[in-house]
Amino acid sequence: MLTVTTTQLEWQEEGKVSKYPLQEVIGVEVGYDGIPFCMETKPWGKERCDLFLHKLNSEKISFSYQESPLQLESLPVPLIESLNIRNVPGQEIIRFLEQGTSGFWKSKNFSGFAGLKSFKENRLELISNEKDKKTVIVELENFETFSIPKKNKVKEFLTTNSVKLIPGYKPFTEKKYGKSTLIFGTAALSALGMIYEYNQSVQAINGSQEFIPGSDGRVYVVSNVLSTDRYDFHNQRFQMYSGILVAVLAYSLFDNFYIGQVESKDGNTGSVWLKADAKAGVISQNRGYGGAASKEQIQYTLEVESRF
Repeated sequence: MLTVTTTQLEWQEEGKVSKYPLQEVIGVEVGYDGIPFCMETKPWGKERCDLFLHKLNSEKISFSYQESPLQLESLPVPLIESLNIRNVPGQEIIRFLEQGTSGFWKSKNFSGFAGLKSFKENRLELISNEKDKKTVIVELENFETFSIPKKNKVKEFLTTNSVKLIPGYKPFTEKKYGKSTLIFGTAALSALGMIYEYNQSVQAINGSQEFIPGSDGRVYVVSNVLSTDRYDFHNQRFQMYSGILVAVLAYSLFDNFYIGQVESKDGNTGSVWLKADAKAGVISQNRGYGGAASKEQIQYTLEVESRF
């Protein structure tokens, strides 16, 4: 919509400008151009279908709400839990999907995971996500749905964070090679110690076998581990190594997943940083006779940030 006067409305669509008498106009719905779709995100926790898609690419999605069409929001693609877009005749859905958009495409001649390479002459050119990376051509009239299916949370977590499960990974990425070597070396030596002591404990059990004849002629083989110091010695060492390994793994997981970088990026990362922030604002103050006065004050906030 370009202009509205007391007599007419001037409208532009795909480069063509048209004028309509105002008495013939029933109403105008304002908002961002888009198509209806359904989406579930991590912040919401449930699927919503009162959305209009504005743009979607490999990095982020922008959309508006049905009740507030002028409120355009955007989210990174990794925050999308699931998404579903249906091709409705008369809607140019491809205008809202940019190059690189990846997901599950369904048409009359193709169904599978692929990324959008280009769109020319009512034809979609897709690159399959399979190992062969083959090119698939889909006619727009045969296109049915595009979706981002809900992922397996456990599988997704292990896929994206499997490297972080290695003891000492986080210090290695921070170029703290001494700390990384200490954590990884302690975990490796503890695991090897557990294997060695377990084997020695088994040998101690096998070496303390006693043969007891039964009244029916059968011979019973009994391992008496209560009276052998060798088994107790290796069993205690096994428990010691397992305790060290559990402690190292617990600290490593805490270090890899829950400790962030110091915001200042300088100085000793083992220190505590204090950051002051001052904001000016107008605060209403009540008067005795019931009126209110405004007084400008400065509010101070203090942020404490630690790293260990």
